[in-house]
Amino acid sequence: MGQAKQRKTSLAFMAFSITLLVWTVTFFGAYTLPSQVSKKTTSSFGECRNSNDLTYTRFHAGIDLSTNGLENTNIYATEEGYLWKIWVNHEDYGNAIYIMHADGIASVYGHLNRFSDRFLPVIQSAMIEFGEATYMEITFSPNEYTIRRGETIGLSGQTGTALAPHCHFEFIDVRHEEYINPLLYLRDLLDPPLADLKIERVRIDGEALSIVENGTLYFTSAIPKIEINTRLSNRTGQGKYGVKAITFFVNEAEFYKILFDRIPRKMLENGDVVFGEGSNHSNYWYKLYASLQEKPIVVNLWKNLSTFPDLAACRIIVEDDWGNVKTWNFKLRRK
Repeated sequence: MGQAKQRKTSLAFMAFSITLLVWTVTFFGAYTLPSQVSKKTTSSFGECRNSNDLTYTRFHAGIDLSTNGLENTNIYATEEGYLWKIWVNHEDYGNAIYIMHADGIASVYGHLNRFSDRFLPVIQSAMIEFGEATYMEITFSPNEYTIRRGETIGLSGQTGTALAPHCHFEFIDVRHEEYINPLLYLRDLLDPPLADLKIERVRIDGEALSIVENGTLYFTSAIPKIEINTRLSNRTGQGKYGVKAITFFVNEAEFYKILFDRIPRKMLENGDVVFGEGSNHSNYWYKLYASLQEKPIVVNLWKNLSTFPDLAACRIIVEDDWGNVKTWNFKLRRK
């Protein structure tokens, strides 16, 4: 009986382990690249973007994948699923495809020049009814178009708001209404940028200051407004990427942290909570203060503090998506 019970327990554990392995592979390892032209990224998740009318700042909801400046290259479905919706002539995304997957994640492919011939009849019918230049969102039921992994769903382009041909790519957790950093799934399939992680400047209460290791910075307000100018700078000088995480330590305690793993849909156009004055698509001033704690702000002790210590040992750690880390130690002293 003891051996039988032990064998039954071992088989149950093995079954659990296999199930866990399958789930892990399915959830974290199933997705492939939507473009095979290159393995380069030209922007990262969570970067600063200004609205077209410059009235507000938003977050970049995905990553941009290089097509080496080429249009009409094949764009592939990264995993099986079904066609959820299509955007035609969207102001920002241009022509875009949304595919829903079994794990509740939707993948998004933007700036397409053309959709797959499979989808053209319904798109052409809508254009006849509403006009070729009209913005349209066409939604589909799960049984209308089944999508295979690796299937060509469209051709790359520069439609919408795009400085050059590329594939804008997103993951959306539909159930939780959050955008997910695609590099959590795709990083090992892509080439790291030829770039260096840098902390360029700091601002204390609006005054821009140089970065000096173990230096002392002064403030006069009850709560110092600290902003850090940091980025991953391309060595060719032709591109700058946002960072993945910034952690601010005060007297060795984790005091404030911004983490670009997930961004709630409701926060997407509230970039001013994180980005300071002068931020744009290639220059990022990250605020290390806010009155709320909402992703991408994942740690915030400011909201429980009425005044800052007169003297504090501080450290800022910046990380990018590729495992690079930059650390800066300094002191904050009240004047």
